[in-house]
Parts: sequence; C-alpha cells; structure tokens
Amino acid sequence: MPNRKGRGGAWCVTATGIDDYLTLFVSQSLHGEAAPAWPESWPASTDLCDQVFARIAFHGIALLIIQRPAALDGWPAPLRDRVQAEARAQSFWELGHRAMLKLVI
Repeated sequence: MPNRKGRGGAWCVTATGIDDYLTLFVSQSLHGEAAPAWPESWPASTDLCDQVFARIAFHGIALLIIQRPAALDGWPAPLRDRVQAEARAQSFWELGHRAMLKLVI
C-alpha cells in the first residue's frame, strides 16, 4: 500500500498522511501483524493528538484500534485515553442498537 511519506521517509502530518498511518495500523492489527509504532517524526503535541483523534472519530475506528491495546503503548497518553473513551462510547452505542433491534426483529 502506498503511503504519503515526506522527506526522509517520515509520515506526513496531514489528514491524508494520518489516514495512511491509521489504515496501516488497523490493517496490520486485523491481520495479526505488529502494528506500526507512533511515527518518530510526529510530535506528541496536543494539536497533533487532536488531529489524529479527529481522523479516528471521523472514520469510527476507535474500537478497531483498541483491539490491540499494547500497540498503543508508544502513543501519547492523552490520545490513548481519548481513543479508549471513544471505544467505550462506541460499545455502548452498539449495545443500544442491539437492544433496539431485538425489539424489532
């Protein structure tokens, strides 16, 4: 899969670069492969964590990401905490849908 890496092979800090990293992270996790580490070229800044979380929320992939919690060890703690909270919220949302579907079906 091509990814949008910038100079020196570093991951680009753009929505597309973040999406490429998250795609690789989810894909490798689902295939039982080692997920890529948090890119060394990415600062652990609040702004970048907000950008990455926004892409995770946009794609609705928090539950997929949290399936391999050890893979998040290198992620900035505030981002890791937000992803875990979002995954919990998604779980409750899905449970609510399940309960409603049981009433209908």
